[in-house]
Amino acid sequence: MEKIDFVILWVDGSDPKWLKKREKYEVGKKSDDEVRFRDYGSLKYVFRSIEKYAPWVNKVHLITDKQIPEWLSLDNDKVNLVFHEDFIPDQYLPTFNSNVIELNLFRIPDLADKFILFNDDMFINNMVYPENFFKGDKILDFGVYNKIAPIEDFAHILVNNMLFINKYFNKKSSLKNNWKNQFRLRYRGELLRNFLLLPWNDIPGYYNPHIPQPHFKSLFNDLYNLEPDMFEKTFNNKFRGYSDINHWIARYWLLEKGQYLPQHKTFGKYLKLSDYKKVKKEIVNGKSKVICINDVESDMETFEGWRINMINAFKEKFPNKSTFEK
Repeated sequence: MEKIDFVILWVDGSDPKWLKKREKYEVGKKSDDEVRFRDYGSLKYVFRSIEKYAPWVNKVHLITDKQIPEWLSLDNDKVNLVFHEDFIPDQYLPTFNSNVIELNLFRIPDLADKFILFNDDMFINNMVYPENFFKGDKILDFGVYNKIAPIEDFAHILVNNMLFINKYFNKKSSLKNNWKNQFRLRYRGELLRNFLLLPWNDIPGYYNPHIPQPHFKSLFNDLYNLEPDMFEKTFNNKFRGYSDINHWIARYWLLEKGQYLPQHKTFGKYLKLSDYKKVKKEIVNGKSKVICINDVESDMETFEGWRINMINAFKEKFPNKSTFEK
């Protein structure tokens, strides 16, 4: 069987040593990243979901900043604990920028060429198979264009991604070559976006599903060599910055190349932690193959209520320890 790895990014934002290091580099910078660093305590359920629903995975690479979950068993041959200094060049460390971490993944020596990138808020919710993510040299993805709404700082990253992509691709040519993949009913309501954006000559942006993302390690290396200065600008930002690009440039590249097959809209579901009734229902009874449960701004008391609701649902779904646990 062809090797396919999983990569999971994780940080414990309450760790005193990590907080002290972060504060040292955050001097003079407004701290608005608390939600991004907040740990759910749900990582063990990510691993339980992998063992139950994706036992075919070759390796699971857990990327951390010298943080080791106390429950994690390193005796499991499928686990590869990777610290930032193991693959990110010294001049960019320490980093608190997930874009820096993700865009350097191609430097991990024993990472398989085909890998699926998870954040620690992404879970496998039902049986998945390699062909749900890859078929030959193609990924399964959503060939759906979208506008970029300038309503949050993250929009800068999307714009930078599009500067990269529009430099190398022409929308008219892409549509001509890929129309069979872009106008598919399996996109359901999202398909309307492709029709509405037809009048624009340039590639406006993409629909981003926020679910585990299939990637090719070799493509990251190729894109870095193609535009090293653009990557370096991101690498030098210890926190997310206006000059950042992110790992989506690799999926956008494959979409424009036509190196993908249409993913079904119902494959994954994006949920907010605050939608606690939907979260519980989807975990316990949901049919989506993968889910993302994203944190939202809240006070700690409210967050804790939402978190407990989610953890209890995972305990019901995955009551038994996995071999990834001590």
